[in-house]
Amino acid sequence: MRKFIALSIAFIILALACSGCLKSSYSPSPEEIKAKAIAECLKVCKRQLRLGENFSSGPCLSDWVVEGWACDVVHSPPQPVDNEIENQCAFFRMGKAKHLVEVDEQCRFVGIK
Repeated sequence: MRKFIALSIAFIILALACSGCLKSSYSPSPEEIKAKAIAECLKVCKRQLRLGENFSSGPCLSDWVVEGWACDVVHSPPQPVDNEIENQCAFFRMGKAKHLVEVDEQCRFVGIK
């Protein structure tokens, strides 16, 4: 009888886990999200650089590298033109992206806005 009860409990737990009723409560920390945004921005930058994209005009590389984060090319050291709102990613200007990862023309991390 004990074996039957133990098997029944195990089956119920397995069924709940498989149905999605038991979801992980893990959610990444702000620092983990920031690190992922930087890594994704660098990945996008390096891919575009390999494809021969010209970064001299400081293009927006991605409006959405991770949720709420955009990726932009800036001068290093930063120049006043980099802070002009019209020279920043559209999603950042519109408030859809709350943060902006900045990289230079050689895909080196510059900073966060």
